[in-house]
Amino acid sequence: MKKLFCILLFVSSVGYSQDTLKIMFWNLLNYNVTDTVRNPYYRTVIEAVNPDILVVEEIGNQATVDEIVNHIMNFTTSAYSAGTFIDGYDTDNALFYKSSNLTFLTNTPIHTELRDINEFKLYHNTSLDTFRIYSAHLKASNTSADAAQRGREVDLLRNVTNGLGDGKIFFVCGDFNIYSSTEIAYQKLLQDNVADDGNFCDPIYMTGNFNQAKYAAYHTQSTRVRAFGGGATSGLDDRFDFLLYSTAVKNGERVSYVANSMTACGNDGNHYNDSINRQPNTAVPSTIADALYLASDHLPVIAKFVFKQANNTPIELLNFKGSLLNKKVILEWSTATESNNNGFEVERIRNEELGIRNWEKIGFVKGSGNSITIKNYSYEDAQINFFGNYSYRLKQIDINGEYKYYKEINVEYASMENFLLR
Repeated sequence: MKKLFCILLFVSSVGYSQDTLKIMFWNLLNYNVTDTVRNPYYRTVIEAVNPDILVVEEIGNQATVDEIVNHIMNFTTSAYSAGTFIDGYDTDNALFYKSSNLTFLTNTPIHTELRDINEFKLYHNTSLDTFRIYSAHLKASNTSADAAQRGREVDLLRNVTNGLGDGKIFFVCGDFNIYSSTEIAYQKLLQDNVADDGNFCDPIYMTGNFNQAKYAAYHTQSTRVRAFGGGATSGLDDRFDFLLYSTAVKNGERVSYVANSMTACGNDGNHYNDSINRQPNTAVPSTIADALYLASDHLPVIAKFVFKQANNTPIELLNFKGSLLNKKVILEWSTATESNNNGFEVERIRNEELGIRNWEKIGFVKGSGNSITIKNYSYEDAQINFFGNYSYRLKQIDINGEYKYYKEINVEYASMENFLLR
């Protein structure tokens, strides 16, 4: 019988210094490349905030993404790049980032019954961590059917995050159209299940209906009280725009939220049911308040996160498995990311009944050095002379000689007779 054992691992880095990233997201209100009259207003706000990452909702197509990166983000700089864009079947999401310290990896759509939720995967060049940002624009309006649909959309998101495994770094941001802490979609986002680590954490504690004067400082819609250019006209009275993060970020081992850094840009808490640019506005200058008023019916939300720099090689090991085949043990493993990885020593031990454990080096597999793409490795152990139970482990060695052991796997020979028949 062939026995296969697999251990899924995520190895975190140990930090000694840090880099703070500012994440900003914004519902741009049906922005299209043909509607460039609003470009100066977007530029005013973005240049004032200077985000490291900008995620946007309600844009039209690839030409619109090009317009944003070329004539808004990089109007006075060349710091920003655009992530891969996927044109869905409704309004779409896009991501822009500073390429000096971030590498864009993938954009994976999560299809819902209305519009895509996009998983943007990035690599932080300093901390060497891989993380995900989900951009969501959930169903609007306040009927029970609308709330139920938002719940179903969140189910699809949680199906993905629940499968990521423990300790993963991820965020979700966007226009959620959620009205209350009791709404099913909000509850499902935060629901902490015993069997998975896919829930989100909200750094802002609000209970009951979000449309209350006491929550005025957190409201993000609407920036205006009169109709022009589309959008809502209720004044600031709803918290529709959220930025939530995973338990790994809450715990703060590798990435941590900067306390009290999450803000609705331009909201001083004194504009409940009013336009954002009614003076005085104590949060931003009048030029920015006017730009927020004219650019969109949503305020952008901003938060800061500390990424802790690694002092040794972080390896994101996706799997490590061993199988018995033709008198050999076949070891296979793969990595998602590597940095300064010289290679892997393969070690083996026969698990004696007396409990004596003496590991021996049986081989070496050269690493890929630096990589942000999946690398696959294998090693064949043809030196098994006795039936029994064997364990294998990897000793990952940095280019500078530092090393780290990974959890061991077990391969068992049922009997010598079975072994000789292979």
